[in-house]
Amino acid sequence: MAEAPAAGVELAGLRVSLIAGTLGVGGAERQFYYIARALVRAGSAVSVTCLTSGEYWEEKVRDLGADVLSIPRDGSSLRRLTRTVATARAHRPDVVQSIHFFTNLHATLAGIASRAPSVGGIRGDLGVAMAQMARPIGVMCLRWPSVIAANSIVASQQAMACGVPACRVTVLANVVECADPLEPPRQAVARCRVAFVGRLVHAKRHDVFLDACGRLARSGLALSVTVAGDGPLRGALERQAATLPSGMVRFLGETHDVNVLLAESDVLVLSSDHEGTPNVLLEAACAGLPVVATAVGGVPDIVGDGTTGILVPPDDPAALASALARLAGDPKLRRRMGDAARLRVLADHGANRLPGDLAALYARAGVQCARVAR
Repeated sequence: MAEAPAAGVELAGLRVSLIAGTLGVGGAERQFYYIARALVRAGSAVSVTCLTSGEYWEEKVRDLGADVLSIPRDGSSLRRLTRTVATARAHRPDVVQSIHFFTNLHATLAGIASRAPSVGGIRGDLGVAMAQMARPIGVMCLRWPSVIAANSIVASQQAMACGVPACRVTVLANVVECADPLEPPRQAVARCRVAFVGRLVHAKRHDVFLDACGRLARSGLALSVTVAGDGPLRGALERQAATLPSGMVRFLGETHDVNVLLAESDVLVLSSDHEGTPNVLLEAACAGLPVVATAVGGVPDIVGDGTTGILVPPDDPAALASALARLAGDPKLRRRMGDAARLRVLADHGANRLPGDLAALYARAGVQCARVAR
């Protein structure tokens, strides 16, 4: 992959139209908020066009001082696309940026209408994203933006393998805010406290995790497991958890701030079939937690196997159980890995790097300067 330009554009005075498919609770939406905040703080004029309304991050983005406009759900998809393009264009942008893959076409057309470069996004596995829409639309979402900003090295490689030139692909790493300083060391408890944070959908493979918990319970290892998140599989997962020892697993439901849970945990688990760059791994690292995670997508870019956590193959409950048992039985190892994880995330994913990353991204897209007088 080609290197990003050494110099970026001046963000102060830049007019940026951001397009979001949703502003609900989720990792991509949290990153959208960080981007909007970084731009506003740098002096950019930010307008947000969203295909939904009244969701979690909307008011927070509005509180930054950005204009947030929602596209009504009435009418056909083409009509909504046309409205989105017109709304973004009305901001007279210097650059139009989409965070979600499925709104890349909206950003591209808004950029064409505004005579401005466009930035498309890939937030996870490209194959999965393409499979969720008609192939012609997926191809346009991938190939039409001026540049593609993927949130993992793997996703950027997938884009190039699908024909996007290397000069038009870059990685915009997810960022996270870390509290400073870290809370005092966790006190040893009788049961290792394991956290699992994620929407209750098939891709997260909670069933594999609960299978691993059952294996550990049968071996005599006591764990205290908290599952944070909600979704369509909650009933099925609660029934599976009911086969485990009483009180071993509790379902917390949807939570907007996982920091309290992470502060009360010893290990974080992620057992997904596919991922981009999971925010929860960054948040766990900020909290000084080691992780057991599947080696999928951008996860190996975050987790150093044997250094900041343990990587296992996807769909392998035996390997997951073995890794969990290793960390559960060794508090010193957990502390060593957790400390290393925090140092790594501060160096590679601190929120303070975002203005420079955005300036370089916009330079790659072809933004020359803020067109403040038009």
